[in-house]
Amino acid sequence: MNNTLYISVFGLNLNVINEIKSIISNKLATNITIHWTHIADSKLQVLLINDDFIDLPNINKIKHNRLIILKLKKNELHANKIQHDTLFLPLTNPTEFEIWLVNTVLTQTCNQLQNNILQPIVKDVEYKLSHQQFSNLFTQINNHQRLLILLDTNPIGLIDNINNEFWIKSQIKILQKSELTLIPADTNTVVNFKYSSKSINLQHGLWQFVWDYVGYETPTFSKHYRLLHWPQPIDCIERKSLLKMSAFFMEGSSTQYVAEKMQLSQNFINRFLFACDIANMIEEIPAMATVFHTQQVVEQSSKPLQQLFRSLRKKLGI
Repeated sequence: MNNTLYISVFGLNLNVINEIKSIISNKLATNITIHWTHIADSKLQVLLINDDFIDLPNINKIKHNRLIILKLKKNELHANKIQHDTLFLPLTNPTEFEIWLVNTVLTQTCNQLQNNILQPIVKDVEYKLSHQQFSNLFTQINNHQRLLILLDTNPIGLIDNINNEFWIKSQIKILQKSELTLIPADTNTVVNFKYSSKSINLQHGLWQFVWDYVGYETPTFSKHYRLLHWPQPIDCIERKSLLKMSAFFMEGSSTQYVAEKMQLSQNFINRFLFACDIANMIEEIPAMATVFHTQQVVEQSSKPLQQLFRSLRKKLGI
Protein backbone atom coordinates (compact mmCIF):
# COMPACT_ATOMS: atom_id res chain seq x y z
CA MET A 1 0.00 0.00 0.00
CA ASN A 2 1.33 3.47 -0.86
CA ASN A 3 -1.46 5.73 0.33
CA THR A 4 -1.01 9.39 1.30
CA LEU A 5 -2.06 10.51 4.76
CA TYR A 6 -2.78 14.20 5.31
CA ILE A 7 -2.02 15.26 8.90
CA SER A 8 -2.11 18.62 10.67
CA VAL A 9 -0.74 19.42 14.13
CA PHE A 10 -2.28 22.61 15.50
CA GLY A 11 -1.92 24.83 18.56
CA LEU A 12 1.20 23.30 20.14
CA ASN A 13 4.70 24.64 20.66
CA LEU A 14 7.37 23.76 18.11
CA ASN A 15 9.21 21.25 20.30
CA VAL A 16 6.07 19.19 20.91
CA ILE A 17 5.12 19.37 17.21
CA ASN A 18 8.53 18.09 16.12
CA GLU A 19 8.41 15.31 18.70
CA ILE A 20 4.97 14.17 17.53
CA LYS A 21 5.97 14.35 13.88
CA SER A 22 9.00 12.20 14.57
CA ILE A 23 6.94 9.52 16.35
CA ILE A 24 4.32 9.45 13.58
CA SER A 25 6.94 9.25 10.82
CA ASN A 26 8.82 6.42 12.52
CA LYS A 27 5.64 4.42 13.10
CA LEU A 28 3.72 4.97 9.85
CA ALA A 29 6.15 6.06 7.13
CA THR A 30 6.86 2.49 5.98
CA ASN A 31 3.19 1.97 5.09
CA ILE A 32 1.98 5.48 4.27
CA THR A 33 3.28 8.59 2.54
CA ILE A 34 2.76 11.32 5.14
CA HIS A 35 1.83 14.80 4.00
CA TRP A 36 2.01 17.50 6.68
CA THR A 37 -0.63 20.11 5.92
CA HIS A 38 -2.77 22.89 7.42
CA ILE A 39 -6.19 22.68 9.09
CA ALA A 40 -8.03 24.21 6.10
CA ASP A 41 -6.82 21.54 3.66
CA SER A 42 -9.83 19.76 2.12
CA LYS A 43 -7.79 16.51 2.09
CA LEU A 44 -7.11 16.62 5.83
CA GLN A 45 -7.54 13.18 7.44
CA VAL A 46 -5.92 13.44 10.86
CA LEU A 47 -5.91 16.46 13.16
CA LEU A 48 -3.86 16.61 16.35
CA ILE A 49 -4.93 19.73 18.21
CA ASN A 50 -4.42 21.53 21.50
CA ASP A 51 -7.51 20.83 23.62
CA ASP A 52 -7.90 24.57 24.30
CA PHE A 53 -8.72 25.20 20.62
CA ILE A 54 -11.12 22.33 19.88
CA ASP A 55 -14.30 24.40 20.25
CA LEU A 56 -13.24 27.37 18.13
CA PRO A 57 -15.77 28.16 15.34
CA ASN A 58 -13.16 27.61 12.62
CA ILE A 59 -12.34 24.15 14.00
CA ASN A 60 -16.01 23.18 14.23
CA LYS A 61 -16.44 23.99 10.54
CA ILE A 62 -13.86 21.46 9.41
CA LYS A 63 -15.10 18.55 11.52
CA HIS A 64 -16.62 15.65 9.58
CA ASN A 65 -17.16 11.93 10.11
CA ARG A 66 -14.01 10.83 8.32
CA LEU A 67 -11.69 13.27 10.11
CA ILE A 68 -9.71 11.61 12.90
CA ILE A 69 -9.18 14.08 15.76
CA LEU A 70 -6.87 13.57 18.72
CA LYS A 71 -6.83 16.28 21.37
CA LEU A 72 -3.64 16.97 23.30
CA LYS A 73 -3.73 18.28 26.86
CA LYS A 74 -1.08 18.86 29.49
CA ASN A 75 -1.71 16.74 32.58
CA GLU A 76 1.34 15.22 34.27
CA LEU A 77 -0.82 12.91 36.40
CA HIS A 78 -2.15 11.15 33.26
CA ALA A 79 0.92 11.71 31.04
CA ASN A 80 1.26 9.41 27.99
CA LYS A 81 -2.28 8.05 28.34
CA ILE A 82 -5.11 8.40 25.81
CA GLN A 83 -8.60 8.78 27.25
CA HIS A 84 -11.74 9.97 25.42
CA ASP A 85 -9.78 10.93 22.29
CA THR A 86 -7.32 12.97 24.37
CA LEU A 87 -3.56 12.36 24.64
CA PHE A 88 -2.12 13.73 27.87
CA LEU A 89 1.27 15.45 27.85
CA PRO A 90 4.20 15.43 28.46
CA LEU A 91 4.86 12.57 26.07
CA THR A 92 7.71 10.72 27.80
CA ASN A 93 6.63 7.25 26.72
CA PRO A 94 5.03 7.07 23.23
CA THR A 95 3.88 3.44 23.49
CA GLU A 96 0.16 4.15 23.92
CA PHE A 97 0.29 6.86 21.27
CA GLU A 98 1.95 4.44 18.81
CA ILE A 99 -0.75 1.83 19.49
CA TRP A 100 -3.39 4.48 18.74
CA LEU A 101 -1.63 5.36 15.49
CA VAL A 102 -1.76 1.75 14.30
CA ASN A 103 -5.21 0.80 15.57
CA THR A 104 -6.99 4.02 14.66
CA VAL A 105 -5.10 5.95 11.99
CA LEU A 106 -3.56 3.11 9.99
CA THR A 107 -6.66 0.89 10.15
CA GLN A 108 -9.07 3.63 9.09
CA THR A 109 -6.75 4.79 6.31
CA CYS A 110 -6.56 1.25 4.90
CA ASN A 111 -10.35 0.94 5.01
CA GLN A 112 -10.82 4.26 3.21
CA LEU A 113 -8.35 3.22 0.52
CA GLN A 114 -10.24 -0.02 -0.09
CA ASN A 115 -13.55 1.83 -0.28
CA ASN A 116 -12.12 4.28 -2.81
CA ILE A 117 -10.95 1.40 -4.98
CA LEU A 118 -14.22 -0.54 -4.79
CA GLN A 119 -16.65 2.36 -5.16
CA PRO A 120 -17.09 4.17 -8.49
CA ILE A 121 -16.28 7.86 -8.59
CA VAL A 122 -19.39 9.99 -8.98
CA LYS A 123 -18.69 13.37 -10.54
CA ASP A 124 -20.71 16.38 -9.47
CA VAL A 125 -22.04 18.90 -11.93
CA GLU A 126 -20.45 22.34 -11.68
CA TYR A 127 -22.63 25.10 -10.28
CA LYS A 128 -22.50 28.79 -9.48
CA LEU A 129 -22.63 30.28 -5.99
CA SER A 130 -25.68 32.17 -4.76
CA HIS A 131 -25.50 35.93 -4.45
CA GLN A 132 -26.54 35.58 -0.79
CA GLN A 133 -23.24 33.84 -0.02
CA PHE A 134 -21.26 36.72 -1.47
CA SER A 135 -23.40 39.34 0.26
CA ASN A 136 -23.20 37.65 3.65
CA LEU A 137 -19.45 37.17 3.55
CA PHE A 138 -17.86 40.07 1.72
CA THR A 139 -19.69 42.96 3.35
CA GLN A 140 -17.48 42.58 6.46
CA ILE A 141 -14.05 42.07 4.87
CA ASN A 142 -12.79 45.51 5.90
CA ASN A 143 -12.96 44.45 9.54
CA HIS A 144 -9.97 42.11 9.11
CA GLN A 145 -6.40 42.59 7.91
CA ARG A 146 -6.05 39.32 5.99
CA LEU A 147 -8.71 36.74 5.21
CA LEU A 148 -8.56 33.29 3.69
CA ILE A 149 -11.38 32.34 1.32
CA LEU A 150 -12.44 28.73 1.79
CA LEU A 151 -14.61 26.73 -0.59
CA ASP A 152 -15.86 23.73 1.38
CA THR A 153 -12.77 23.98 3.67
CA ASN A 154 -10.47 24.18 0.62
CA PRO A 155 -8.45 27.45 0.51
CA ILE A 156 -8.99 29.14 -2.85
CA GLY A 157 -8.21 32.81 -2.27
CA LEU A 158 -6.58 35.38 -0.05
CA ILE A 159 -7.72 38.92 0.77
CA ASP A 160 -4.99 41.28 1.98
CA ASN A 161 -6.52 44.53 3.20
CA ILE A 162 -3.15 45.80 4.41
CA ASN A 163 -1.60 45.87 0.93
CA ASN A 164 -4.91 46.02 -1.01
CA GLU A 165 -4.07 42.75 -2.78
CA PHE A 166 -6.06 39.69 -3.84
CA TRP A 167 -4.98 36.15 -4.71
CA ILE A 168 -7.20 33.52 -6.29
CA LYS A 169 -6.45 29.98 -7.42
CA SER A 170 -7.22 28.91 -10.95
CA GLN A 171 -9.60 26.11 -11.98
CA ILE A 172 -12.00 26.41 -9.06
CA LYS A 173 -14.75 23.80 -9.17
CA ILE A 174 -18.10 24.82 -7.70
CA LEU A 175 -20.38 21.95 -6.69
CA GLN A 176 -24.10 21.94 -5.95
CA LYS A 177 -23.73 22.30 -2.19
CA SER A 178 -20.50 24.29 -2.12
CA GLU A 179 -20.19 26.99 0.51
CA LEU A 180 -17.85 29.94 0.93
CA THR A 181 -16.25 30.72 4.26
CA LEU A 182 -13.87 33.44 5.40
CA ILE A 183 -11.36 32.86 8.20
CA PRO A 184 -8.42 34.95 9.44
CA ALA A 185 -5.27 34.03 7.50
CA ASP A 186 -2.17 33.00 9.40
CA THR A 187 1.34 33.98 8.31
CA ASN A 188 2.15 30.61 6.70
CA THR A 189 -0.96 30.77 4.53
CA VAL A 190 -0.14 34.30 3.39
CA VAL A 191 3.40 33.27 2.47
CA ASN A 192 2.17 30.19 0.56
CA PHE A 193 -0.27 32.22 -1.53
CA LYS A 194 2.28 34.94 -2.27
CA TYR A 195 4.81 32.41 -3.55
CA SER A 196 2.38 30.18 -5.44
CA SER A 197 0.36 32.76 -7.38
CA LYS A 198 0.36 36.36 -8.56
CA SER A 199 -1.60 39.04 -6.74
CA ILE A 200 -3.90 41.62 -8.33
CA ASN A 201 -5.62 44.76 -7.07
CA LEU A 202 -8.09 43.83 -4.32
CA GLN A 203 -11.14 45.53 -5.85
CA HIS A 204 -10.44 44.24 -9.36
CA GLY A 205 -9.86 40.75 -7.96
CA LEU A 206 -13.09 40.75 -5.96
CA TRP A 207 -15.04 42.01 -8.96
CA GLN A 208 -13.66 39.25 -11.20
CA PHE A 209 -14.22 36.56 -8.57
CA VAL A 210 -17.87 37.52 -8.10
CA TRP A 211 -18.48 37.93 -11.83
CA ASP A 212 -17.03 34.49 -12.57
CA TYR A 213 -18.78 32.51 -9.85
CA VAL A 214 -22.04 34.20 -8.86
CA GLY A 215 -25.28 32.69 -10.15
CA TYR A 216 -27.38 34.46 -12.75
CA GLU A 217 -30.03 35.44 -10.21
CA THR A 218 -28.80 38.54 -8.40
CA PRO A 219 -30.45 41.53 -6.68
CA THR A 220 -32.17 43.98 -9.02
CA PHE A 221 -30.50 47.32 -9.65
CA SER A 222 -33.15 49.66 -11.06
CA LYS A 223 -31.88 53.12 -10.14
CA HIS A 224 -29.01 55.39 -11.19
CA TYR A 225 -25.37 54.53 -10.53
CA ARG A 226 -21.85 55.79 -11.04
CA LEU A 227 -18.68 53.70 -11.11
CA LEU A 228 -16.03 54.71 -8.59
CA HIS A 229 -13.45 52.41 -10.17
CA TRP A 230 -13.30 50.85 -13.62
CA PRO A 231 -13.40 47.00 -13.54
CA GLN A 232 -10.67 45.18 -15.44
CA PRO A 233 -12.36 42.04 -16.81
CA ILE A 234 -10.09 39.32 -18.10
CA ASP A 235 -10.38 38.11 -21.68
CA CYS A 236 -13.81 36.55 -22.18
CA ILE A 237 -16.62 36.68 -24.70
CA GLU A 238 -18.42 39.37 -22.66
CA ARG A 239 -15.36 41.62 -22.23
CA LYS A 240 -16.33 44.11 -24.96
CA SER A 241 -19.84 44.52 -23.54
CA LEU A 242 -18.50 44.84 -20.01
CA LEU A 243 -16.09 47.61 -20.97
CA LYS A 244 -18.73 49.49 -22.94
CA MET A 245 -21.18 49.19 -20.06
CA SER A 246 -18.46 50.46 -17.71
CA ALA A 247 -18.11 53.56 -19.88
CA PHE A 248 -21.81 54.37 -19.44
CA PHE A 249 -21.75 53.91 -15.68
CA MET A 250 -18.44 55.73 -15.28
CA GLU A 251 -20.25 58.91 -16.27
CA GLY A 252 -23.40 58.01 -14.34
CA SER A 253 -26.41 56.33 -15.88
CA SER A 254 -29.64 54.49 -15.18
CA THR A 255 -29.79 50.75 -15.77
CA GLN A 256 -32.79 51.26 -18.05
CA TYR A 257 -30.84 53.61 -20.31
CA VAL A 258 -27.90 51.18 -20.57
CA ALA A 259 -30.24 48.28 -21.33
CA GLU A 260 -31.92 50.23 -24.15
CA LYS A 261 -28.72 51.58 -25.69
CA MET A 262 -26.75 48.34 -25.54
CA GLN A 263 -29.63 45.90 -26.02
CA LEU A 264 -28.60 43.98 -22.90
CA SER A 265 -30.74 41.91 -20.57
CA GLN A 266 -31.47 43.30 -17.14
CA ASN A 267 -29.99 40.12 -15.59
CA PHE A 268 -26.65 40.81 -17.30
CA ILE A 269 -26.59 44.38 -15.99
CA ASN A 270 -27.66 43.27 -12.51
CA ARG A 271 -24.84 40.75 -12.38
CA PHE A 272 -22.31 43.38 -13.46
CA LEU A 273 -23.50 45.90 -10.86
CA PHE A 274 -23.71 43.26 -8.13
CA ALA A 275 -20.04 42.40 -8.68
CA CYS A 276 -19.25 46.12 -8.59
CA ASP A 277 -21.23 46.52 -5.38
CA ILE A 278 -19.39 43.68 -3.59
CA ALA A 279 -16.06 45.19 -4.71
CA ASN A 280 -17.14 48.69 -3.54
CA MET A 281 -16.89 50.07 -7.07
CA ILE A 282 -20.26 51.83 -7.43
CA GLU A 283 -22.42 54.42 -5.73
CA GLU A 284 -26.09 55.21 -6.17
CA ILE A 285 -26.66 58.78 -7.38
CA PRO A 286 -29.70 61.04 -7.96
CA ALA A 287 -31.30 60.88 -11.39
CA MET A 288 -30.37 64.46 -12.25
CA ALA A 289 -26.69 63.75 -11.55
CA THR A 290 -26.41 61.22 -14.36
CA VAL A 291 -25.01 62.32 -17.69
CA PHE A 292 -26.93 59.75 -19.67
CA HIS A 293 -30.17 60.44 -17.82
CA THR A 294 -29.93 64.04 -19.04
CA GLN A 295 -29.34 62.83 -22.57
CA GLN A 296 -32.34 60.52 -22.27
CA VAL A 297 -34.57 63.41 -21.12
CA VAL A 298 -33.44 65.53 -24.06
CA GLU A 299 -34.10 62.69 -26.49
CA GLN A 300 -37.56 62.07 -25.04
CA SER A 301 -38.50 65.77 -25.07
CA SER A 302 -37.37 66.18 -28.66
CA LYS A 303 -39.61 63.40 -29.98
CA PRO A 304 -42.90 65.39 -29.75
CA LEU A 305 -41.25 68.32 -31.56
CA GLN A 306 -39.99 66.03 -34.32
CA GLN A 307 -43.48 64.59 -34.75
CA LEU A 308 -44.96 68.12 -34.91
CA PHE A 309 -42.50 69.19 -37.62
CA ARG A 310 -43.22 66.06 -39.65
CA SER A 311 -46.97 66.68 -39.52
CA LEU A 312 -46.47 70.36 -40.54
CA ARG A 313 -44.33 69.32 -43.51
CA LYS A 314 -47.03 66.95 -44.67
CA LYS A 315 -49.74 69.64 -44.42
CA LEU A 316 -47.61 72.27 -46.17
CA GLY A 317 -46.33 69.82 -48.73
CA ILE A 318 -42.68 70.45 -47.94
